[in-house]
Amino acid sequence: MALKRILIIFKNPWLPKDRNEIVRNYPRSRYDVLPDKHLVFQRMMPSQLAARAALVRAEAVKLNGEELSFGNAESIAEKIREELVSYHQQHGALLSFLKDKLCNVPLFGVGGLKDRSGLGEFRYDVV
Repeated sequence: MALKRILIIFKNPWLPKDRNEIVRNYPRSRYDVLPDKHLVFQRMMPSQLAARAALVRAEAVKLNGEELSFGNAESIAEKIREELVSYHQQHGALLSFLKDKLCNVPLFGVGGLKDRSGLGEFRYDVV
């Protein structure tokens, strides 16, 4: 039923006109204008190369010239599993605290995570 109401709203003839008027009158910022697609690609290249180098260092992929070849996915999954088990053994108390205690602290209101951390405004939260 709600989907039908939404579709009716979008089928109204005034919606595109009003939407376009708002878009036209909205002040454009420098973030609204996308640069040339080639420029975007060039700006992404350093992070892509860094990601590729990290994968090669982690031995997740092998680099043959400019060609990447993926190693054995099962061995990578096994390494990840071993790391997770090791982390759980070393930090079991922390993980239990996060899972059992911290998850039960409310986010909103006085005494909530926003209040305790000081990272968010909490006085106007609806509790």
